[in-house]
Amino acid sequence: MRRVFLSLGSTRIRLMLGLILAALLMAQIFSSIEVKAKATAQVGAAIDPGGQLQTELARNAMKLAKEDPVKFFNFALENYHKSYRNYTCRLTKQERLGGRLGEVQVVDIKFKEAPFSVLMVWQENPARGDKMLYVEDPRIAADKWMMFIHPSGAIGRLIRVVERRPDDPEVLKSSLRSINEAGFLRGMESLRKVYSQAQRNGHLIESSYLGTGVVDGRPTFALKRVLPNDHDYPAKTTIVEIDQEYLVPVHVKGTNWQDQPLCEYTYSNIKFNTDLKDSDFTRKANGLD
Repeated sequence: MRRVFLSLGSTRIRLMLGLILAALLMAQIFSSIEVKAKATAQVGAAIDPGGQLQTELARNAMKLAKEDPVKFFNFALENYHKSYRNYTCRLTKQERLGGRLGEVQVVDIKFKEAPFSVLMVWQENPARGDKMLYVEDPRIAADKWMMFIHPSGAIGRLIRVVERRPDDPEVLKSSLRSINEAGFLRGMESLRKVYSQAQRNGHLIESSYLGTGVVDGRPTFALKRVLPNDHDYPAKTTIVEIDQEYLVPVHVKGTNWQDQPLCEYTYSNIKFNTDLKDSDFTRKANGLD
């Protein structure tokens, strides 16, 4: 055996030993990955081929959604109040304003519930502003709550910030919803209110459960609502996809009474209960002072 190794030479011996050690190291790494994968599969919730998350919360939510959308939103709102205090996400949106379907906008959002605080930073196709901050500060009167907006385009290079009230007519020309209607909580409250009003008045032309789907790689289930015109409803047809784990709307699509696209909102990369603080929603922290 000694003669064999001598004949191979010291360089070849080192090479062979190196290859053997590398093979042993790779085997150990793959074994570790397999163990982690098994552990994750055991702990995480399973998703069936139809895009359905197998948790008791999801099953209860879908049962209510099939029976009565108002009961479902009551359930989802209760879950939200118990579970979440803030979040970050990306919103991709498109709206019809003044009879014209606008460009698709991409907005990064930071949101905190108490006090109600919103920071929006446009990544694609900003309208009149590319950054907006709004806080409902309980220390000041409600009629003093203002939006602080950095103008987009060339004006933004000359003017650092403009102040506007949420109900300013010029501001409302840039969006179907005012900033004080933003967020998952108030959005679900609005959906529940319209469903409840339509049920009470016998206006639900259609209220159906559409089944399961996937948004941003996460399982959802969908509701469809069709309403009549001339009753101050926000849209004719509204389809809402709800994240099965988070129980918040992650995709909303609406049409007007001419069956034209009215709005579409998709929420992605949602992270709940981050380390957001009041100091993250100050004018100085966001270059809006």
